[in-house]
Amino acid sequence: MITFTFLKALLNRMFSQPRYMGVLGILIILVVAKVVWSVVFSLLIEQLADPAVHTVLSAVSETAGTILLIAVFYVWVIKPFFHAKQAAHSALRLSEMKYRETFDQAAVGVSHVGLDGSWLLVNKHLCHLLGYTAEELSGMKFQNITHPDDLGGDLANVERLKAGDIDAYDMEKRYIAKDGSVVWVNLTVSLVRKKDNTPDFFISVVEDNTGKKKTEKAAELLGRIVELSLNEVYIFDAKTLLFTSVNYGARQNLGYTIEELKGMTPVDIKPQHTLDKFTEIVAPLKSGKSEKIIFNTVHRRKDGTDYPVEVHLQLAAKEAPPVFVAFILDITERNTLTKELNETVEKLQQASRTKSDFLANMSHELRTPLNAIIGFSEVIGNQYLGQISQIKYIEYAQDIENSGRYLLELINDILDLSKIEAGKYTLEPVELDVSEVVNSSVNLLRQRADDKGVALESIERGPQVALWADSRAVKQILINILGNALKFTPAGG
Repeated sequence: MITFTFLKALLNRMFSQPRYMGVLGILIILVVAKVVWSVVFSLLIEQLADPAVHTVLSAVSETAGTILLIAVFYVWVIKPFFHAKQAAHSALRLSEMKYRETFDQAAVGVSHVGLDGSWLLVNKHLCHLLGYTAEELSGMKFQNITHPDDLGGDLANVERLKAGDIDAYDMEKRYIAKDGSVVWVNLTVSLVRKKDNTPDFFISVVEDNTGKKKTEKAAELLGRIVELSLNEVYIFDAKTLLFTSVNYGARQNLGYTIEELKGMTPVDIKPQHTLDKFTEIVAPLKSGKSEKIIFNTVHRRKDGTDYPVEVHLQLAAKEAPPVFVAFILDITERNTLTKELNETVEKLQQASRTKSDFLANMSHELRTPLNAIIGFSEVIGNQYLGQISQIKYIEYAQDIENSGRYLLELINDILDLSKIEAGKYTLEPVELDVSEVVNSSVNLLRQRADDKGVALESIERGPQVALWADSRAVKQILINILGNALKFTPAGG
């Protein structure tokens, strides 16, 4: 049986929706048609004489009309009503499922928080961010894991929200994660109210801000280091060239305040540069041909004194507006050291020249008597002035001549060494007979070998070999090698 409540709901639905107003109209028409049919059918069957047939036909007519009316009512009203209700229920379930998925899969932390601060509902991202499970958070309040320094401000905002002074609030705050680490977040909170406008619960959106905070802290640290650096750092507008930032080191070196410098340009502290010249220097940076330029100049202090600097200049084109960044090295000490080094090098070069002059003078003084010794020993050895009865004297004279020539060559070698140090030694290569050069070197050292009891011989093997080289240099090399051999060879070797 259709209850009164059901009929009331059904009629309310029918009268509240245009679709069912049309159905109601159809029902009215059907009822009117049924009445008309009944009247007409009654008039027709009254012509029948048989009362029994009349009664049966009347009952059939009434039943058929009623069945038709019920069938139309079911098809057009009752069935669509139940289908609509079922579809609405399915849509509601689907909407709730999508909402839950959106809540859980959100890329930020989302939660429902009770008026006392207890966590009512939390999503996966918030659990991951704080290191707690949903079950653990459900037994806690946000006050339990808020950094003490941020709790006061957070609670004050909560009270203002509950009082209706604000619709929502956002703030930077810190949570203490389960592992004890500090998590910086950007918190946005709004309040859900009941139908009577009393507070119900809070919706909190938590965005991880830890990485950004670390970057900001690193930037702050770098900024402090740059600011306190004793090297000069300047930042100035790429278009106007006006200084926008000047660090402590630059202000100390120049003697200007930051307020004074912000009304100045690099040209004002570089007496060697005009505006046109400085514009020409930075042109490669503006055109993109160079990423960095380095040049030396001088800076002028407020008191008028100058000091040398090395400028490292770059263009930060991506800044808005673009700026130049200049790192300046005071090279006063370096220039002083360079000057001292140059003076030391000049002194060494002067000492080398003095040494060379001394060796040249000494060799001249030694060559004169040596030439006389060599000449007279050659005269005696060759018996130019007559025969010498003692053959031993002739041998001695030849030894004197050979030793004199060897000593002369040593003097020439000393001069050659001086020339090599000065970069003035010139080789004079000629075609040499290797056997002759070797035999000559052996003869010069033969007496030393005999005195030590060492056998020194020159043995020729194979065809004669010619060599293109400086005669004196090759002979000196051989004498040095043979001299070392004699020095380290024991007697009898």
